[in-house]
Amino acid sequence: MASTGNIWWMTPLQAFAILGAAVNFGGSALQSPLIMPMLQLPDVPSVYAGKQTAYLLHNSEKFFPPLNMLCTLSNLALTVTSFMYRDSSRACAEKLPYVGAAFGLSAATTAYALLIMVPMNRRMAVLAGNLEANHSDDKSEKELRHLQQRWTKLNLGRASIMIGSAIVGMLETAVFYNIPITARPTAPKAIGKVVAAAMPADVLLAEAPVALPVVEPVVESVLPPLVAVAKTEDAEASALDKREASDVTSELSELAAAPVAVLASEESEAMADEAAMLALA
Repeated sequence: MASTGNIWWMTPLQAFAILGAAVNFGGSALQSPLIMPMLQLPDVPSVYAGKQTAYLLHNSEKFFPPLNMLCTLSNLALTVTSFMYRDSSRACAEKLPYVGAAFGLSAATTAYALLIMVPMNRRMAVLAGNLEANHSDDKSEKELRHLQQRWTKLNLGRASIMIGSAIVGMLETAVFYNIPITARPTAPKAIGKVVAAAMPADVLLAEAPVALPVVEPVVESVLPPLVAVAKTEDAEASALDKREASDVTSELSELAAAPVAVLASEESEAMADEAAMLALA
């Protein structure tokens, strides 16, 4: 059941409609395989079978039809509200198909009961009164037994419609509470491309195989320019290394030649001093 913001009462009302339909189904469905067959046992005299059948149906009508009516009205209110706010509320727009289907099934349950089940209930009550007044009324006994068998089968159809309404409500709950249906989520394509461009290709290939369909075209478009840039940087680095090596060689050559030049200069000065002293002498 999706959140409806300010229309907070929709969620508890929908919960009541789902639980009511499930309870209605459980109580009604058990009558076909358990209760009504017990009343058809050959050992049970027809007068008592008729009296017990009339009691069962009369008391069931005090509980199950009102409960189904409340569920139908709840689904009707949910459908009308969702339709009115479908443009202003995303939750209402998404709820509308589900609550509309639940209302249709609840209304179908009511129509099924009024058109098919209630006439049989009324007729069996009359037959039970006939048998109570005349225990040897074979015609009423045969008709009662026939209606009991028919009621047992047709009641399953009514119960199926009831559980259909509850299933629709539970399906809406599963969808809007994000219960996993598929094994993996799908990320938006733009986000996948940004992530792929920001991470190295080998990391993506090794650690994120799910992202391959998104990453592959990005790698194909980004990798060649990166390789070209890397080659250019390598060439520039190699040229710089060569220039630095040449400069270092020149400096070493100058340093190696410097002592020889200094010694030659000092020797020339010494010879000049000696010649000057000889000239004075």
